[in-house]
Amino acid sequence: MKIAVYSCNFGNYRNEFAYYYNTQFDDNIDYFLFTDRKLHQNEMIKLQKWKVCHMNTLPSDHIMDGSRWSSKYVKFILPAELSSYDIIVWIDNKRFIEKDNMNTLTYDQIMNILHTYPKRAIFNVNNLHRQRIQQELQETIKIGYENEDAANKFLEVVKHYTSTFGLTDTCVIIRKNTKQVNEAFAYCYEVMKTYGLKRDQNIYNYAMDSKNITPMLLDYYDLSFLY
Repeated sequence: MKIAVYSCNFGNYRNEFAYYYNTQFDDNIDYFLFTDRKLHQNEMIKLQKWKVCHMNTLPSDHIMDGSRWSSKYVKFILPAELSSYDIIVWIDNKRFIEKDNMNTLTYDQIMNILHTYPKRAIFNVNNLHRQRIQQELQETIKIGYENEDAANKFLEVVKHYTSTFGLTDTCVIIRKNTKQVNEAFAYCYEVMKTYGLKRDQNIYNYAMDSKNITPMLLDYYDLSFLY
């Protein structure tokens, strides 16, 4: 079973590159880092097993800037470099900053997840703070993280919507590389574009349910059952 871990950095606005230098690698996993950054030789050396894939930044628009659109594109539109892998693991760059156990998943841990839940195609972690996307939309509007007018319009769309699974934290996603899964992920990107939203956790449940996929939710801080 071929497994790839991937992440991205566009704009380096939180200076995340320094946190990628100290990744704990598993020799049975391949690691890909997508970026618009022109790297110096010493940076390439420090990145160790990360395979750097350069990508031009997408255009900015009224929804959000090009760096953030580029991150969403890489996250939800399967990069060609990953097409030959069986299992693909997305890890957001902020997980490397916070140094929790979700950025050090091993090959054996991932295989244990797959063997424990063989019928599931996607694995997320629980959102620790809220249960429904309506709550997440309201919270991200309140703290200024979401486009207010667009989010209020989407709240009307999902006013009576109830998801088949709990609210997720989309910073870490384990997924099987199948046509159905890839189409569902591409639909996440499409929904964000269509409704003018910039926080993917506000649309993720809606998009997955629309494509008849119910991810398995894992505990964010306790993976001890996987050993």
